[in-house]
Amino acid sequence: MRDVLDSDRSDDCHDVAVVRLDPDQWPALKDLRLRALRNDPRAFAETYERAAAQPDELWKNRLLRAREGAESWLWFARQGDRLVGMVGAFVDPTASDGSLVNVVAMYVDAAVRRRGVGRRLLTALIDELQARGVRVLQLAVNETQHAALALYTDLGFQIYGQETLTMGDSQIYVEQLMRREL
Repeated sequence: MRDVLDSDRSDDCHDVAVVRLDPDQWPALKDLRLRALRNDPRAFAETYERAAAQPDELWKNRLLRAREGAESWLWFARQGDRLVGMVGAFVDPTASDGSLVNVVAMYVDAAVRRRGVGRRLLTALIDELQARGVRVLQLAVNETQHAALALYTDLGFQIYGQETLTMGDSQIYVEQLMRREL
C-alpha cells in the first residue's frame, strides 16, 4: 500500500493529502488525538484526560502496529505540515480469521470539514481492508453526529442496532451500530 494517496480532484480538499505515519512520528498522532478528544468529546468514548496520561510508548506502538497492517490500521489527513484528520481500524477480537474489522477514531478538524476529507480517509481505509480480504466493517457513531451518520450511510454502512454509552464529555448518548460488507 502506498504511504501517500494522490488527491481526488472530485472533492474540495486538494491541499490535503491522505498519508500514513512512521512510528517516530508519534507526537503528531498524540497531538491530533488529543485535539479530537478536546474539540469533540461527544464523538469518543475515551476522555482527553485518560489519553493525555498515556505513555509515549503507547503512541509509538499504535503507529508501529498500524504500519505492520496485520491487525490494526491508521490513515491520516495532512494539510501542509499539520494533521487535520484520521481514521483507524482493528480486527475484532471475536473474528479469529480477521474477517471482521472495527472502524474507530474517525475525526476531521472543523476547519476542513465538509470538503471530502472524511470520505477520502474512510475510502483509503476501506480500499486497504478490501485488498486484505476483510469481509465486514463495523462501527459505532453517536446519533447526534449527523454528518458522520450521513457519510457512513453514503459509503454503504447500514444501521443494525443501538447501544447507549458514556462519551468523553461524561454524557450518555445513543450509539448507532453500523456495518458494511465488502
